[in-house]
Amino acid sequence: VNGLLPGSYLRYNPAMALRELNGGDCKTWLAVAEKTREAVLIDPLLEKASAQLELLRREGLRLALVVDTHTHADHLSGARWLRETAGVPVAMHEAARAAAVTRRLVDGETLSFGELAFKVLHTPGHTTDSVFLAGAGAFVTGDFLFLGALGAGRLDLPGGDPGRHFASLAKVAALDGGLEVLPGHDYQNRERSTLG
Repeated sequence: VNGLLPGSYLRYNPAMALRELNGGDCKTWLAVAEKTREAVLIDPLLEKASAQLELLRREGLRLALVVDTHTHADHLSGARWLRETAGVPVAMHEAARAAAVTRRLVDGETLSFGELAFKVLHTPGHTTDSVFLAGAGAFVTGDFLFLGALGAGRLDLPGGDPGRHFASLAKVAALDGGLEVLPGHDYQNRERSTLG
């Protein structure tokens, strides 16, 4: 695992902003490369996609990529709408069956935009196509890992697999406990915690 996530991906990068846009239980994360003004939306909600695109325009950001961390069963993704409206590529793990995907991600791959990069870590369990995105001292975890005692996304939906989830947990257990966890949901009004 240490070879998969070299130190350069784990150190905090002051040029990168990671912020949550929705302010509710369901999270959309925005990553910004300040030097190039490129942006990546992670897990955008369809109902908020138009407002998020307008926010990017107001802030002078160019949407470079949309990433869904997994196939969502509890809400509609805004990825397809953003692809059609803004002409932006959509990335998901290669196991995803979503028709909107234009870039298939593989375990260990690097997503680069502007001066920044995220490492892709395949974490099946909640779904077969779950991924972590590691960069700037944080993990964007989708529904694979939540904050505190809430654990993780359900394993009883199509594609859920407790055995694979446990193996994925073991895969990330050796990582630096100080890394921030930025989940796809939080039901207790928290935004950030550490892997530890």
